[in-house]
Amino acid sequence: MKKICPSSGFTLIEILIVMLIFSVLTSSGYLAYTNLITRKTLDKAYREIRSGLLEAKKMAEYGKKDKCIAEQQLYGYEFSWDENNNVYSFTLSALCDEDSIFVKSVQLDKGIVLSGGEDNEIIFKVLDGKPVKQYDLKVSLDEQEKEITIGSLGELR
Repeated sequence: MKKICPSSGFTLIEILIVMLIFSVLTSSGYLAYTNLITRKTLDKAYREIRSGLLEAKKMAEYGKKDKCIAEQQLYGYEFSWDENNNVYSFTLSALCDEDSIFVKSVQLDKGIVLSGGEDNEIIFKVLDGKPVKQYDLKVSLDEQEKEITIGSLGELR
């Protein structure tokens, strides 16, 4: 039997297979992209927090007293963090006598969670830059996390 009309199109099965392959590639690409964005956001927050810790440590080591009033004594610098409406931020403050004097505040990206420590604060003592004790901080976003350890000598790992 001869065909009257030659076939020049695709069959339904061929179209469905192409659509299936396209959807698998699209979904795997989307998952890889969101994973990349999550990792980059976490890396950015990790660098910001580490930078804030190093800044507080350096100001304490140098005994940077310009934030205190002339007759006040500088005891150290504090790195503290807080959460407001699911957005974390950290603050650097100079500890002068009974006062805590604001130096700097940084708001982290939405979704970043900063945890560790008992009082949500790390204090670096003046002149030696050592923390009051050793701390372990966790920076996390979704299922991914990074850890920052502040050793008893003030080293960051």
